[in-house]
Amino acid sequence: MWYEDKIELYVPGEGSHDENFNPVRIPESWFPLGDCKIHGNSSAKTVPAADGKDFVYSYQITMYVPAIIPVLNDKVRITKADGSISQKVMTVAGCGTTKRKLSIFL
Repeated sequence: MWYEDKIELYVPGEGSHDENFNPVRIPESWFPLGDCKIHGNSSAKTVPAADGKDFVYSYQITMYVPAIIPVLNDKVRITKADGSISQKVMTVAGCGTTKRKLSIFL
């Protein structure tokens, strides 16, 4: 399986102070998690959510385990290599690892 799609993790901006104690706002940014494969959920499969109910996910992302693993309710931005999905922002509904691979459900 080739991983040619892209996924990025949202990093919110922070407030801090400069050397004169003036407030400085660090801008928000997107951290690239790496190459992935985006699978649509056309058959309405479900995964168990954190509250115990079943959640019908829209996309399943498979990739090698990155240095930073997104957690529940993190925002990610996905882009397919063929252009059918371009910089779509979604919320993580769940994730899990098996055999050095990560699955993220959006």
